[in-house]
Amino acid sequence: MDTIALLKLTDLKLSVNLGWPDDELAVPQDVFITIEIRYAQLPSACDSDDLAGTLCYDQLSQKLASVVAGKQFRLIERLAQALFNQVMLLLAPDDVLTLSLAKNPPMDNLAGAAFTLTNEKRP
Repeated sequence: MDTIALLKLTDLKLSVNLGWPDDELAVPQDVFITIEIRYAQLPSACDSDDLAGTLCYDQLSQKLASVVAGKQFRLIERLAQALFNQVMLLLAPDDVLTLSLAKNPPMDNLAGAAFTLTNEKRP
C-alpha cells in the first residue's frame, strides 16, 4: 500500500478589500483560507526533518498576503482564483490543491459564505 501525503492548513487569515457594494469594498475585512494539498510524492521532509523539503507556512502566508496587498476584489470567486493560482506556483504539477475561501458577509440572515476551487481530476 502506498502512503498518501496530505497537508491541510486551516483558517489562514488575510485582510482584504472585498465586496460588491462600494461601502463594503472600502473597508478591509478578514477572509479565511483553508488549503489542502495532496502530494503526488511524499515530501522529502518526512525523512529529512528539513524545512526545505516541505511547504513553509510562513512563506506561503507572505505570498498570499502579497496577492491581496493594495488590491481590491469584488467577488470571493475572483479572490479565490488569484490565491489558488499563487499556491499552484509552489507545487509540483501532479499535486492536488483544494483551496477554500470564507468570509462573513454583511447580511443579517447569512453567517458566512465560502467558495472552493480544486484541480482534482474527475473520475
